[in-house]
Amino acid sequence: MDGRDGSPARSLLTERWMTAAIVVITLLFLSINWYYYNKIRSALDDEFSIRLRALASLAAASIDPDRVETLSPELAGFGAQDSSVAALDALAFEYDLANIQVLREDGIVLLTTRPDLFPPGELYPLWNMDHKEILRALDGTPSSTGLYESPGGGYIKAGYAPVASASGKASIVVAAEANADFLQGMSGLRALLIVATTMSLTGLAIFVWLVSKATGSLIRTRESLMHAETLASMGRMAAGIAHEVRNPLFIIRSSAENLRKEHPGDAEEIDEYIIDEVDRLNGILTDYLLFAKNESTSVIETDLVRLLDRSVRLVSDPGRDGKIAIETQFAVAAAPFEGEEKKLQQVFLNLLLNAIQAMEGSGNLSVSLSRSKSDYTLEFADNGPGIPERDLERVFEPFYTTRPSGSGLGLAIARRVVEDHNGEISIAAGKYEGTVVTVKLPVDRAGSGDTDEPSTGNR
Repeated sequence: MDGRDGSPARSLLTERWMTAAIVVITLLFLSINWYYYNKIRSALDDEFSIRLRALASLAAASIDPDRVETLSPELAGFGAQDSSVAALDALAFEYDLANIQVLREDGIVLLTTRPDLFPPGELYPLWNMDHKEILRALDGTPSSTGLYESPGGGYIKAGYAPVASASGKASIVVAAEANADFLQGMSGLRALLIVATTMSLTGLAIFVWLVSKATGSLIRTRESLMHAETLASMGRMAAGIAHEVRNPLFIIRSSAENLRKEHPGDAEEIDEYIIDEVDRLNGILTDYLLFAKNESTSVIETDLVRLLDRSVRLVSDPGRDGKIAIETQFAVAAAPFEGEEKKLQQVFLNLLLNAIQAMEGSGNLSVSLSRSKSDYTLEFADNGPGIPERDLERVFEPFYTTRPSGSGLGLAIARRVVEDHNGEISIAAGKYEGTVVTVKLPVDRAGSGDTDEPSTGNR
């Protein structure tokens, strides 16, 4: 979006604080999501650990302490028929446990509900991994492991509890293992959090985009209101100026012309100090009135080539002794266009006079017109001193001028007239020197009967 002065209005998305805010909000969303994910995971893990410790203690309580000595590797082959194994099988089935086994203090498996995975008489495969938790159980305190991945896939968690003995010191522990199926739900929760975060960030981006668009609309509305207020103020001021100044200026000029007739010897000074200054003030007053009133004129079918050629002839002054050469390059012989002829002529004259004044008495001015499929392109290129880069973006602002005697309204009026005809006007530094003003007017406002025969000339 562009401001009315031609400079791009700053987007919210380019503001550093907005970028920082988006980053902070993104990190906040991620932090909150992952905090609650880890908190839920930790809570489920703690509850699962308590459950496994309780089930391991229940299984240990089902084993007869008086028969602990009979649970030895030598009797492992008969252990399958032991009532203790049957009790453990029933407990595993009731509480959906993956396996229950009885371990000796040296890690040998005495009893198991899954002899195919943990054969009795052999070393418990997880002895080294869970050694710390097993020792804690042998000391009399039920314990549980963290989550680990089982060989067959999925996650397993184990709880250990001591089997009480007649001596009071535990030499056997019970291990209760369970599949951590809840982790599948946690994986789903994690995926849900990722989707929720993505949707939240997408919503945030859409929100920022909408805010940016709304802000741009507000900026344009505000600029329109300011522009309308400026025009209203200018209208009121222009009416007062027209009433208070124009009549005295007419009287002063008439008196100066009478003085010049009565004193022909002083005619040059009268022209320079009175008549020229009165004409300059009258020109400024006329610019104010034109800018403020913006009166519509009749739209007729005209010819841009004819208007441009007439404008060049009007500003060509034979008295300059060829110090300013105006070259015309028309790629078409006729450029039919429907528009307000007087205002378009005013634009062309304004641009030509600006270029002539910029060259300060000598130089070359090139005026060209070409046609594409959609636009007429008119270029006014001079080889004057040019416009400083810092001023290029402001030259179309009302009342902004780089000349001490200018009103700052010529280019503002030109831009408004061109835009009223659905065209564009721009100004840039010349390729080597000077200034180039480019006007584009749409061909779709043109009539029929145009021709492509070129026309060139020099003045």
